[in-house]
Amino acid sequence: MIAKKDLLDLGYYAGSCRNASVAQWLADRNEFVYIRLKFGCSFFETIRHPEDDDGYDLFIPVRELSVSDVRVKLNELTNGHEYDIIAGE
Repeated sequence: MIAKKDLLDLGYYAGSCRNASVAQWLADRNEFVYIRLKFGCSFFETIRHPEDDDGYDLFIPVRELSVSDVRVKLNELTNGHEYDIIAGE
């Protein structure tokens, strides 16, 4: 697991939680955001890091991803639907 102090603002991470395997760290909000797919719809949802465990689902980041890795993953998850991603470059 990657510690919060080592996360890069707007960085993308592979990891795990109940509903996602890729999430983006938003330092100013102190949480991750990811695209959730539910009943054929997709929407953004936020989730906490394990260091901020509040008894709900948590995203456990294990590896930083490049923007190109994220584009490929989003394409797979959304069946080609275009999403703007925030590049922390």
